[in-house]
Amino acid sequence: MEPIDQELEEGELELPSQPMSLNMGPSHPAMHGTVRIVLTVDGEKIVKGDIQPGYLHRCFEKESEYATYTQVFPYTDRLNYVSPMINNVGWAMVVEKLYELFRNDNWKVRWVAASLVLKMSDASQIPEFMSKLGQADGLAITEPLSYGGLFSDLKGPPSPAELADKYDGPGNSIAARLTALSYYYSSGTPADLAKVAAFEKDGTATPKCKADAKECEWKCTVQGASGEETKEIKTVGDFVEFCVKPAIEKRGKGALK
Repeated sequence: MEPIDQELEEGELELPSQPMSLNMGPSHPAMHGTVRIVLTVDGEKIVKGDIQPGYLHRCFEKESEYATYTQVFPYTDRLNYVSPMINNVGWAMVVEKLYELFRNDNWKVRWVAASLVLKMSDASQIPEFMSKLGQADGLAITEPLSYGGLFSDLKGPPSPAELADKYDGPGNSIAARLTALSYYYSSGTPADLAKVAAFEKDGTATPKCKADAKECEWKCTVQGASGEETKEIKTVGDFVEFCVKPAIEKRGKGALK
C-alpha cells in the first residue's frame, strides 16, 4: 500500500464528477413511511427527484415466506396507503364468485365454497360471511360444525371467542348461530360449558335438508348408558345438548389424562 502523503498531480485530487443516486426516506413519523424520494445529486446540488408516494416497506416479502397465500393475502392492503384496495382486487373477485355458489342446490358445493372463503378471510370479514350464509337454504349439520372449526384459525381482532359470542344468540340467522356455537364444539373448554348450557332450552328450529339432498342430515352421536346413540337434532337446544356439550366434555376428559 502506498503512503497517503505521496505527491499527486492536481488532476488526481479531483473527486468523481458523475451524478449519484441517494434514497431519501421513507421518513417516519413526518411522512408516516408513505413517501420515498430517490434523489440524483451532483455534489451538493439536487438535479432530480423521483417521488414515490404510497411506499411502505416493512420487509413484507420476508414475512410472506413463512405463510401460505391465504394467510398473507387479506393483509396486502396494508402495503399501500394511497390505493390499498388495489392489492385486494384478486381476493375480492374470487370471494364474490364463491359467494354466488352459496345459492347452489347441492349443499356440498356451498360447503366447499364457504370453507374456502373462511380460509381466505380474517375476522373483519366475518359479518359479510354470516350475512351470506344466513340467506342459504337446506344446510346440513356438517356445514356449521365445519365453519365453526375454521373460526379458530381466523386472525383478528375480534378474537374467535368474541365472534362466537357475538353470533350465537337470538337476533342472528339460525345458520350464523349454529356456526358460532360450533366454535365451542371444536375449540370449547370445560370453562365454556356454563355459557353453552344457557342455550339448552332454546327451541329455535334447525334448518331442514332439501328433499332430494344426498347425505344431508341433522344428527349427532352421543354416548348413552348402553353404548352410542344417534340423536335427531331439531332445535338449537338439541344441537347444544347432543353435539356441543358432549364434544366439550370429551375434550375436557382427554386433557385430564
